[in-house]
Amino acid sequence: MTENEKIFSLVQNQADRPYAFTFQPRLYPAEAVFSSTKPISGIAMAFPVPLNPWKRAE
Repeated sequence: MTENEKIFSLVQNQADRPYAFTFQPRLYPAEAVFSSTKPISGIAMAFPVPLNPWKRAE
């Protein structure tokens, strides 16, 4: 993460497999810039409302 021209590491994964990390962007200033040195293999998103009872309008 880059904030006010300073670089901070959120995760340092030296392993050969993915690392689970809970990322909460709202905890960082709006002007913070996030980047990754390795590809992000997947993202799981938690929503504050249950989505499974929703149905598409027909």
